[in-house]
Amino acid sequence: MKIYRGDYDRKEFYSIMGKFFAEPEYQKLMPYLNNSSNDTWIIKETDGEVIAFLSYSESKELINIKSCYYHKISDAKQIVTKILKRNTKPCKTIILKENSKLIHLFMKDFKFQQTKETKNYIFLRRESQ
Repeated sequence: MKIYRGDYDRKEFYSIMGKFFAEPEYQKLMPYLNNSSNDTWIIKETDGEVIAFLSYSESKELINIKSCYYHKISDAKQIVTKILKRNTKPCKTIILKENSKLIHLFMKDFKFQQTKETKNYIFLRRESQ
């Protein structure tokens, strides 16, 4: 897995991740995908292909999981575990309703609770562990 945080090689990052920001099929899956200066990216590749990634930001009070993409839910679980096992802070995320596998993963395996629901999204939060 590759981790991009802080002052990293943007050219390298976008050579790997560019299609997720640019191509319509990924924009539909992740309409709010963006890259802010305080984001951390964890990217899992196989044979040069991105098979899973997650971005998050962290403040003194909270971890905000901003985006999560995967081919297999087990890859998403591996990345989320990597973040949560070293953090005891509260954590929140917003997931498209149609992504029921990811919602189930966060609620069942990581003990997140639903805090809000809109037409298209489920809002989840996990308190300090």
